[in-house]
Amino acid sequence: MGNKLVYKKIGRLIKTVEESGADSMIISSRSNFLYITGIDASGTIYLNLMTGKRAALVPIMEYWKVTQELDGTLETYAVSRFAFDDHPNYPLLLGSMGDALARFIDGDTKIAVDSDPLPFNLTKDSSNGIKFVNISKEITSIKRRKMTEEVELIEKASEITERGLSDFLNSIGVGATERLMYGELIKKLYENGASGLAFDPIVAVEENASNPHALPTAKKLTRGKALVVDVGAKYGPYCSDMTRTVLLNAPSYRPLLELLINAYESSLDLVRPGAIARDIDMQARKILSWRGLEKYFIHSLGHGVGVEVHEAPSISPLSEDVLYEGDVITIEPGFYIPMKLGMRVENTVLVTENGGRPLNKLGMLIEM
Repeated sequence: MGNKLVYKKIGRLIKTVEESGADSMIISSRSNFLYITGIDASGTIYLNLMTGKRAALVPIMEYWKVTQELDGTLETYAVSRFAFDDHPNYPLLLGSMGDALARFIDGDTKIAVDSDPLPFNLTKDSSNGIKFVNISKEITSIKRRKMTEEVELIEKASEITERGLSDFLNSIGVGATERLMYGELIKKLYENGASGLAFDPIVAVEENASNPHALPTAKKLTRGKALVVDVGAKYGPYCSDMTRTVLLNAPSYRPLLELLINAYESSLDLVRPGAIARDIDMQARKILSWRGLEKYFIHSLGHGVGVEVHEAPSISPLSEDVLYEGDVITIEPGFYIPMKLGMRVENTVLVTENGGRPLNKLGMLIEM
């Protein structure tokens, strides 16, 4: 992810801590540790605004990975309940994570935290007289407002996903099973530079696609069928997410796919800073109602995307979330007729001052 981006994120957090009136901060959730460091590991971050102390406390098994990737951005400590006399020399804190953290918070009076209660126990003596302020909502707001560097990483992840999907579509044919196609798709993602998978891909034919989270089966791809592919590569710690429904010599399904594309485009037109998320969701349902398909649209229209593939905001019928400039969201209308047919299209979209900008380039109407 790069040290420059880590420093920028820490700077944004420090500003939030200052606004809360606290003099230090404890970051304890795995998702927030991932956001700040770009490393998917268990760990706790301690920042002290008064002394300038910036530390990452991690389980001993994660120490070398975190140390190498942080490269001095944060002072890193290994936490273990056991001492290893013959182990290479490094900063070791004996005890639980709470015991280790107690060494740092001595003298603190007001600490900003991202979790209430904390996922570990601080000793009673160490936490006496300390006021804890929950800033989890403020951190969520920071994560939603993507910086330019973050958007570029998501765009790169989207580019890798599209190249992988295109190569995949060129490599499959009639008779391929969902399981074979699933493996081939993952192979193509890594061949095109993916650093990981944002989620397990969905490769589902016809009636199996009526399950929005279908698992691959021995079902074969045949002519006259629709193939749903939901896929997302990671680039660094950042995710992508896109879905295409591919028609394999199935012209009778084209009006249904065009309706979904219409629902997507109509919802995209409403994306802008200040838009109410539920209004965007309801627009897609309105379009699907033209063919009586709204009752088969059984999930939310979208969600935020970042270092996790499902983040705030929620684009759902009940959501009161308001879009920010810098939000990265998905728009993914679909319908699922039980045991008969499922179809979905999806793009990842950046919310800009001028509206929604899709981060995907691959067309939605794909016929083979």
